[in-house]
Amino acid sequence: MNKKVSLFLLLLGLLVLPVAAAAADTQPLNVAIGYEQALNLGDPDAMTALFADDAVFYRHIGGQAITGQAAIREALAPWARENRTYEIVSLNMTGDEMTLVVDISDQGVTWGRQTLRAVVEDGLIQSLEPVAFRFLF
Repeated sequence: MNKKVSLFLLLLGLLVLPVAAAAADTQPLNVAIGYEQALNLGDPDAMTALFADDAVFYRHIGGQAITGQAAIREALAPWARENRTYEIVSLNMTGDEMTLVVDISDQGVTWGRQTLRAVVEDGLIQSLEPVAFRFLF
């Protein structure tokens, strides 16, 4: 009888473990989707809420590090522009690091593509930096 119970518990554990691991792996994806939505709403407060209190943000490639939610909110405020939309066209995740490719459009015309690298821990962005940008025309 003990062998049957042990086998049952082992099988149950094997079924539950992948589900728990899959749920943990979706945190960066949820953050990416929230970031895209906040950008499209033009809501600096919603964008900033996705960052940890001591997060690091780089506005430009090779630019100065901006640290802390208040400073990041100020840096993100100009991103809110009427008729501007952002679309994540690619997302790769490795552990807690993700690489996002984001298309930028104004009035329906896609003109730019930016690649961002982010580290997400506990459902919050710890760091976000642009690593590439190109014009699409």
